[in-house]
Amino acid sequence: MFTSSHILKNIKSSFLYKDELIICTGDGIFFYRENEPIKISGIAPWFACIFGELFLFQEDNGGAVHYFRKGNEVEHGILEGQFYLYRSMIDGRKIYLPHDGILQEFDHTLRFMGRYQVGRIPFAVHHGKYYRLFPHLSCFSLEDNGVQWTMENKDLLEEVGGIPQSYFYQKNDLLIIRSKFINWHNFVTAFNPDNGAIAWQQRGQIPATTFLGDQIYGIFYLHLPDLRGRFTVIDSKTGDLLKDVDITNELAAHGFRPSDYYLLAKQDSYLYIAAGYGKTLYAFNMDTAKIDWMQPVNTKAGWLSNMKLYNNRLFIIDEAEDMHVFARSPLN
Repeated sequence: MFTSSHILKNIKSSFLYKDELIICTGDGIFFYRENEPIKISGIAPWFACIFGELFLFQEDNGGAVHYFRKGNEVEHGILEGQFYLYRSMIDGRKIYLPHDGILQEFDHTLRFMGRYQVGRIPFAVHHGKYYRLFPHLSCFSLEDNGVQWTMENKDLLEEVGGIPQSYFYQKNDLLIIRSKFINWHNFVTAFNPDNGAIAWQQRGQIPATTFLGDQIYGIFYLHLPDLRGRFTVIDSKTGDLLKDVDITNELAAHGFRPSDYYLLAKQDSYLYIAAGYGKTLYAFNMDTAKIDWMQPVNTKAGWLSNMKLYNNRLFIIDEAEDMHVFARSPLN
């Protein structure tokens, strides 16, 4: 299905931006081209993200934010100040950049809109409110820090206070939280951000979640305590369980390692899986629940850290900062 094409060195991260694949390297930021990448910036970013039409990046944590926009030409700019871009919060066409207890609000063009004293950095901002997870799921007013609502969440979310930010999502005007995987089960819960009411909840074995479009994909292979493998898909709007398939035997037959983590990308009926510690690529047919192709990544690195599917190629970054490029085979 795919064959190894070539390897790029010193690659920190990659992003799908408009119709481009952006690669961030130790030598700067580039639009990927097979023969000659196009250099966009000489800054090697400490952190980067996408906000609407803008690609944002920082050379150092807590410093200015650089950005560019791709139109007919690439327009560059810089937002002077001190910001923690890696803790930025996006609310529609606004972005909130924190630093030392302050949230600064900017519109989609990075025009300054407001400044708010909030203390600890919150987990999300939505329609003039901000949210915290500890000690309870709580909502506060940006204007005066007044409590809008608080939820006693022990029974609903299972030790939500210890949940890292990576388990917290904003999607489809909902706050979605994946609780910790304790005693072989956990919850995924969606809340109405205006009043804290539960919009939907899935309970069971959902130790990992990846958003691809409006759906939440999960693959796991764990001792629970017996060895089990599962493939799940949840509709993030409604909470409906669209797929819940036992794939224990299929994963075992293709050499999956228990308790691995997986990078996912989707195209048509295929879910492409990069096993982090197993360092192997798989094409999982979601219609048949079968693996139609697998290929080890030839690397001495300890794990795989990033995967993108772009222009009929898979781009895999490993822990040694090598990017392995796999091109689709002509007959596939």
